[in-house]
Amino acid sequence: MRSVRVDHARRRNSKERGGDWSRGTLALGHPNLAATETTAELLGLSDALDELMDLQSDLAEVIDVRFFCGLGIDAMAEALGLGTRTVERRLRTATAWLFDHFGDAQGPA
Repeated sequence: MRSVRVDHARRRNSKERGGDWSRGTLALGHPNLAATETTAELLGLSDALDELMDLQSDLAEVIDVRFFCGLGIDAMAEALGLGTRTVERRLRTATAWLFDHFGDAQGPA
């Protein structure tokens, strides 16, 4: 799912498709789309997840499933074959890593 969204963002952002135009997005009530940001942010998240995958693939996998598939904690635990507490821990750790990676001074919520 991640590769589909990232490829779509790259195509949408290409010069021949007017990549330098200013665009707005509609959330339409979908949780994934509501969290969706600009193309640059989506590509930045994808690059950060690639970097995290090299460091700790289990953490990147949790963020990948959460953001790009939109699963809740229980569904993630079932899909990954893990306990809910393990998923929560990994999600917290991965989120903290992403905040650190992007330099957000406020830290994770």
